[in-house]
Amino acid sequence: MVDNKRKIKNAFDNSAWMIVSKTLNILMGLTVSIFVTRYLGRERIGIMADAAAISGFFGFLASFGLLDIVITKFSLERERSAEIAATGMSIMFCGGLLAIMLSVSGAIALQVSKEVLVYVVVDSIVYLFQCLNIYEYWFYSLSKSKIYAIVQFFMHVLFMGFRLAGVSLKANLAFFIIVASLEIIVIYASSLLCYILIKSPFIGIFRFDRYLCYELLKLALPMVVMGAASTIYMKVDQIMVGKMMGDGELGLYSVAVTLAEYWYFIPTTIYSSFLPLLSERYSSKELFIRLLQRFADIMTAIGYFAIVCVSVFGHWGVDLLYGNEFFGSANILIIYIWSGLFTCISFPAHSYYIINKDTKTVMWTNIIGACLNFAFNIVLIQQFGTLGAAIATLLEYMIVTFGQMIVLRKKYGELYLVQLKAFFPFVRLFKILASMKISKEEQH
Repeated sequence: MVDNKRKIKNAFDNSAWMIVSKTLNILMGLTVSIFVTRYLGRERIGIMADAAAISGFFGFLASFGLLDIVITKFSLERERSAEIAATGMSIMFCGGLLAIMLSVSGAIALQVSKEVLVYVVVDSIVYLFQCLNIYEYWFYSLSKSKIYAIVQFFMHVLFMGFRLAGVSLKANLAFFIIVASLEIIVIYASSLLCYILIKSPFIGIFRFDRYLCYELLKLALPMVVMGAASTIYMKVDQIMVGKMMGDGELGLYSVAVTLAEYWYFIPTTIYSSFLPLLSERYSSKELFIRLLQRFADIMTAIGYFAIVCVSVFGHWGVDLLYGNEFFGSANILIIYIWSGLFTCISFPAHSYYIINKDTKTVMWTNIIGACLNFAFNIVLIQQFGTLGAAIATLLEYMIVTFGQMIVLRKKYGELYLVQLKAFFPFVRLFKILASMKISKEEQH
């Protein structure tokens, strides 16, 4: 029991370090991005967003769906961690090469301008280095992210300085895109540096294992399909807004989406720290469900907090930060922020499926979600413009979240009960208050 509490505390401490680091990075990054966005204006921000959306469309291939699988593998098969790392890195490097080729091919197929094509190439180069993320996964499995968080913080500060210098010197758009790509590459490389500093080496011989490769690919294939589907509903709206409404409207929409997704690092970091713990607790059903409920409660609390903050301060905040030119982003943001709640509630379900090795369910929910999102975007963007794109994303998340609860309730009833309890916390609070009232009446 003491060991369980210590491990949970370590997970919270690990999450706290990453959250504090990333919160500082986000706040400083947001401040710098405001200066950059104001300097570049709607049109050039739209061009930047267009290139990022096209290159990001195939970014899922660079990780090849291995994040959750590798973290779980590290936790359960620590004695093979060196082989897992070497094999995972090899797969991710090949995935990165494929992502670059498809990104460039996609840009050519969309007949983008030469300027946007060059920016797509620059944005895509980072995929070659994403395989170094394997070291970050190792830190998560060990709940040792303190040094990495500190190094990451200083790297972000350095590149924020470059961006501010660019604004001061009135640099062109290419400068900011190159700096953004260099920053990501340096962050990936810093995880290798931290691995050396932390002195918690992989166990075993660092070598590629073809049998392990086959096992990882078999587990990852549904995750790759899921990544493709997930990318469609994360990026297709921006591509469609850009093509249907132009770079100016895409600039407005991209600012709203960026603000709405800025805080996603918090649930993602907590998820990465909780996943190894949940994997270890799975043998004890009672402990597992209790920890899963705590995890789900934390996630939904974060989602509701974000909704309240944006609903109250959305218009004022956008006007203050970006000025009148981007005031139209506020209405998009207020709708889009609700999608974050469904993103948060999806993490406990995703953990449950991964631990049960049911990657097919993850795959199909994402495929259905992608199809719904694409269909909603076609109809709603034509009717309501950028607001329609935000509504499309929200509708898709709602239908997929509650749809799987209905369709798979017999198979995963205990999971969906956890989600519903977290999603409707006021019902639980009412029951607690009612039981307290009854107990008081019985005492009298």
